[in-house]
Amino acid sequence: MPSSNRSTAAARRQEVLDAAVSVFAERGYHGASVQEVARRAAISEPYVYRLFGNREQLFTAAIEQAFELISHALGEASQRRGDASPQQLLDAMAERYIELIADGRLLRVQLHAQAAAAAEPAIQTVVRAAYRGLVTDVSRWSGAADGPVQMFFARGMLCHLVVSIGVEDDQAPWVHTLAAGIRH
Repeated sequence: MPSSNRSTAAARRQEVLDAAVSVFAERGYHGASVQEVARRAAISEPYVYRLFGNREQLFTAAIEQAFELISHALGEASQRRGDASPQQLLDAMAERYIELIADGRLLRVQLHAQAAAAAEPAIQTVVRAAYRGLVTDVSRWSGAADGPVQMFFARGMLCHLVVSIGVEDDQAPWVHTLAAGIRH
């Protein structure tokens, strides 16, 4: 029976994390509450605290969850391309990333995490570790040199900006300058 309880607890933890990613994507670190996450996960607020300790730990777990999803998807994209060139592998990962963030949830979690990292040292530590892992993985999977890997991430951040300010379909000259060649 203990293994059944463990799997149930693990499943509940995952449900809470899924709810947390959604709530933090919508409201950000400072705007979201543990109560709202508990309500979304259909469990009690004390149980969320039992699983995660506090809102900061819940947010950092949601960040880690989001980056794990991204890393897994990029890894799969690179493996499907087999013997492709480093640039082709980066392009395949970029295409998969575009698909992954299409609903906006993971994109917004990353944006909120980066904003919170600027003011919250514990969150900054988690965001740094998440990017360290992702940059290391993308470099290894693609076999690309530092410059192309940097451009891969720079274009991703530019894509975040274009989507977050809502100009992906704007035809204004300044938008064209900002977003030329960026797919969202």
